[in-house]
Amino acid sequence: MATLSNTELAIARRAVCSSDEALSNRQKSVLNAAFQAIEDTYQANQAAFVAAINAATSPVVLTTAQKKLIGREWAAWKFRMGG
Repeated sequence: MATLSNTELAIARRAVCSSDEALSNRQKSVLNAAFQAIEDTYQANQAAFVAAINAATSPVVLTTAQKKLIGREWAAWKFRMGG
């Protein structure tokens, strides 16, 4: 399990608390737990993401940087569209 640093958690909490769908800063422990759950799930499934991309693009082999770029763009698109 990858643990988010206090700095990373603080940055993420500030972003959530300043959004239109803001949550109160009084919910610090709830936000920390939610961010940590997302991080844990991502880390646990990272190999599955890579395997899925490899299977989909075979016989073409994408670099790690290319896979990260694809994943980043997919996430940005997915969440801009309202999930």
